[in-house]
Amino acid sequence: MQKLGPQLSAISMRSLLSRQAQLQAQQLHFQTMSNIMRMQHDTMRIIASNMGGNTRYEYRW
Repeated sequence: MQKLGPQLSAISMRSLLSRQAQLQAQQLHFQTMSNIMRMQHDTMRIIASNMGGNTRYEYRW
């Protein structure tokens, strides 16, 4: 197997670090959206439970 030269190795490392940062940002975005949707769902359940006795609650995703 051929060794990478120092310049190519540095470029590859920068590319790898850049891609890793992009993936971490994407993961944070999706986790944030998931948390928001869960909180909305919980809020709707609480609102429905406060409506009174015979209220039927159905949540559609």
